[in-house]
Amino acid sequence: MKPTKKNAITLAITLFFNALAYSQVGIGTTSPSEILDVESSNATKTALDINCTGAGDPLIHFQISGTAAFTVGVDNSDADKFKIGTTAVETSTALTIDASQNVGIGITAPLSTLDVSGSLGLKVTSLSSATTLSAAHNVVLASDAGGSFTITLPAAASNAARTYYIKKTNSSSDIITIDGNGAETIDGATTLVLYIQNDACRIVCDGSAWYVLEQHFTPHSAFMSNTADQTIPNTTNTKLAFDNETYDYGNIADYTTNDRIDIKRAGRYLIVGSLRTNAVLDLGEGASIDIKINNSTSPMNAWFESAASDQNVFVTGSIILNLAAGDYIEMYSWQNEGGDVTTGSGSNAYEDQTLMVTELLH
Repeated sequence: MKPTKKNAITLAITLFFNALAYSQVGIGTTSPSEILDVESSNATKTALDINCTGAGDPLIHFQISGTAAFTVGVDNSDADKFKIGTTAVETSTALTIDASQNVGIGITAPLSTLDVSGSLGLKVTSLSSATTLSAAHNVVLASDAGGSFTITLPAAASNAARTYYIKKTNSSSDIITIDGNGAETIDGATTLVLYIQNDACRIVCDGSAWYVLEQHFTPHSAFMSNTADQTIPNTTNTKLAFDNETYDYGNIADYTTNDRIDIKRAGRYLIVGSLRTNAVLDLGEGASIDIKINNSTSPMNAWFESAASDQNVFVTGSIILNLAAGDYIEMYSWQNEGGDVTTGSGSNAYEDQTLMVTELLH
């Protein structure tokens, strides 16, 4: 309907009497619920236009006691960017959206989709038991003081672009297992495990799987030795025993039951073994150490052969191997002195047999 002078007068009178009666004005409604209540059933015309026909800024001021606390509008003097400021859009500007839809927080010339000039706060949640993550989580601090537990990721299909930061905070030997939903994977694996205090990772979802963006893992490493004498029979390949550890990061040293190193995380490892005996060898006699993987393959054999009579025995060797989770490492020795020999004096761990394994890559 084309506006007429009569219609305008009628509208003005209606607004006037509504304002007098109710202190509320309704446009499109006879029962306004607020000071100004605009209602319409038109699917394309229910809108409010603020049009500056000059060179100024179209604005809305939010005032308290006559002073603008926040101002929302378009900054005509700055490439028509949408801004939220305080007394004016260009004053203490908190948010800016430019023509490229770049959003700036605390900056009026954003160069990225989101450009933040200032600190960034992320929600931190502490967990100590099995939990399935959701949109309510971001940074997760996981303590296994009460025992190992699993953190399950939400379904990938409904969480594209979701990112989590997860860190193990407790020093116990228990573990935190991060598990995909159902058969979904994390970097192609069904689980990701945090073994050591301060192990941490940041993962992201692409809508079908999860991927590790960064990780901070303490390399698994252990050093075992034996302070007790051990007999090595003549010409008999003998598994060497260990009775203590100097260090063990990742709980991989098993010297109490199986005298071996258990690999828990696939990767590349440096293996170093050494042996000293109380016996002396004559010319042509020798002793060896043999590194075995899973009690089958022997990728390293180090041999010491006496070049003269009455030589002390000290043999050492090292190798770098790619190992899988579940592999284990043992050390054997063989000698042909002509009779039984025993390992070192027992007064110093480094005088006997030692086995050191250190993770290089995973």
